[in-house]
Amino acid sequence: MSKKKGPKRLSKDETKQQMAFTGGVSNWFDLPEGIETWSPETKGRYNINVLPYEVTTKNHPEDGIEAGVLWFRTHFSVHHGVGAKGQSIVCPRTIGKKCCICEEADKLRKKDKDRYKDTIDQLYPQRFVAMNILHPDDAEQITVFLMSYGKFDKVLREELQEEENDEHLNFYHVDDGGRTLKVRFSPKSYQGKSYLQATDFKFLEREEMNEEEILDQVMDLDALLNVLPNEKIEALFLEGEDKDDEPEPVEEPEDDDEEEEDEPEDEEEKPKPKRKPKPKEEPEDDEVECKACEGSGKSSKGKECKACEGEGYLPAKKEEDDEPEPVEEPEDDDDWDENEEPASIEGSEKEEPKTEDDDWDDDDDWDE
Repeated sequence: MSKKKGPKRLSKDETKQQMAFTGGVSNWFDLPEGIETWSPETKGRYNINVLPYEVTTKNHPEDGIEAGVLWFRTHFSVHHGVGAKGQSIVCPRTIGKKCCICEEADKLRKKDKDRYKDTIDQLYPQRFVAMNILHPDDAEQITVFLMSYGKFDKVLREELQEEENDEHLNFYHVDDGGRTLKVRFSPKSYQGKSYLQATDFKFLEREEMNEEEILDQVMDLDALLNVLPNEKIEALFLEGEDKDDEPEPVEEPEDDDEEEEDEPEDEEEKPKPKRKPKPKEEPEDDEVECKACEGSGKSSKGKECKACEGEGYLPAKKEEDDEPEPVEEPEDDDDWDENEEPASIEGSEKEEPKTEDDDWDDDDDWDE
């Protein structure tokens, strides 16, 4: 009889990691016990002594920084608001691995970057920088300085591009080229949120340090990054959602164009419809061709023949009765001679030719 396999027990290190997981800054790095992260909490000037560390990874985020090089920073990206608890996690693309959140953002960007702009901005990660420094409040303690790229490192880069600061480019060295950064952090705000940003740098000379001792104490920042497996990130990302669900676009514009096209135009601008001639049909047995329009259904001016009402044929009896009365011929016939008097009809007085066609012709614009 085989022994039933019991549940898995976590090791002390695994338990410690799970207890420390909050989805916040403390989880971005697996720091040794007693080592903290630091960033300014109030405005003012701070003395920051940046220290070098030996790079060991082959996937450093900066080009040209290879294993074995003494460098002072590492860049990494963080996704915010992940999962039901809104956790912040390191993006796997930082170390060249697949990231399901970035892939979703890329898909929406290719589909319609303008329509899904707000959703894409929420999905893409924020860039941060990490450095080993001497704690500003305790120079005997080494800590990890964390701040977003735009609030610190971008400003430092701009300062070092100035020709007058060329002599300070080795500020992170521990020999006589090392410098203390005297940094002013000023309050800023964006979309109602307040934050601190480095606004001014001064480079001060500092005493030489023992490089061997420093390298033994500083953290290998790249090796300590806590990057979750993509499968776990996907589980957090899809927490409470269906995998097939597509993020709803933010402030999707209403499609009013079709409704506007269906609305009727103003009567003054709407062109008047042209009369369509009735289709000519074969006469019935008791019908004869209308002589006034010769069976076309139209007068010589292209209007509906009044004699046959556009049919092109008349009942045989009506045609015979109408034959001796030329006065009843269509009034707009081109053969009408205004100077010719109509044939006299017994028992009737001589009539003047009617002029209704003249009034009708004035309305020809209706057909145009």
